[in-house]
Amino acid sequence: EESNVIEAGNLPSGPDDVYFTDGFESGGGWTLEGEWEIDTPTGIGGTANGGSGSADPNGAFAGGFVLGVDLTGQNAEIGNYEDDISPPALATSPVIDVSARSGAILRFQRWLGTERSRYDESFIEAFDGTDWVRVWTNPDSSFSDGAWVPFEVDVSAQLAGLSNARLRFGYETDVSVKYCGWNIDQLELYELSTCTDGTSGQSPVPDGRFVGGTPMDADKSDGENVALTWDVTACPSPFYHLLYGESANLAS
Repeated sequence: EESNVIEAGNLPSGPDDVYFTDGFESGGGWTLEGEWEIDTPTGIGGTANGGSGSADPNGAFAGGFVLGVDLTGQNAEIGNYEDDISPPALATSPVIDVSARSGAILRFQRWLGTERSRYDESFIEAFDGTDWVRVWTNPDSSFSDGAWVPFEVDVSAQLAGLSNARLRFGYETDVSVKYCGWNIDQLELYELSTCTDGTSGQSPVPDGRFVGGTPMDADKSDGENVALTWDVTACPSPFYHLLYGESANLAS
């Protein structure tokens, strides 16, 4: 019997209900400022091009294109964001209709290199119908993704119920250390679907303690085969899983 007395609670939900997705294969109506591009990443930037951290990925997470900063080597800092970007350079989504939704969780694949936030800020903002609200910013410690990282943030408070919801990614820099910046792919908005009533699964074969009936019996009377007998009235499932092991491992 399980002797662990620690309990954890949660609310059940059904499968993720994805209602907006953008893999950046067609541009998708994004408004891009500064060095933001929708293009194929080619592994430039990072330390190899005079900056810090990892370079851009050598390809998209899926498909051919991503949303990213200086994917093609536009200016002096090849593949990395430039010095002294202020005000922030922004990539703004098209309008998204979330009016029929009670939840909005933003999920995407991230490849990001950025200096600590006191010097360079990389952030995500959501439009709540009136103002842009910052929902995530990089921590005050530099980091550099060296692989695609799944990332999500709950923006239900800002977007759920809006017919004119929008998202934007941005960055703002000082005049010293440079990183490869944002790379974003497979962007989605989803909500958790509700559960429907169902069965709890098959009941365990009774052993006489918690479920009434005759305990299951295992008999090796013929010296070779094990015969299993149980009470099908108390355990009427049409199929069964048998769990077995060495008797020496039993507690008693």
